[in-house]
Amino acid sequence: MTDLDETRIMTIEDVAGFLRLSLRTTYQMVTDGKIPGRKIGKQWRFDRNRILEWFNDESAGNTGRKQLN
Repeated sequence: MTDLDETRIMTIEDVAGFLRLSLRTTYQMVTDGKIPGRKIGKQWRFDRNRILEWFNDESAGNTGRKQLN
């Protein structure tokens, strides 16, 4: 994995490691449109800042707690 502090563009392997997911799960989420990325030729590339934004948005929206009325 590359030094994520030095690069904004990540490979799918970088994203899988960063999110601590299997490569297979990462591919599935990307192809389902759940993780923001862009395919360039035959390879996926990801903007580190967009991955962090997506992760924070997903984390905030899926706390697993039910709201009491």
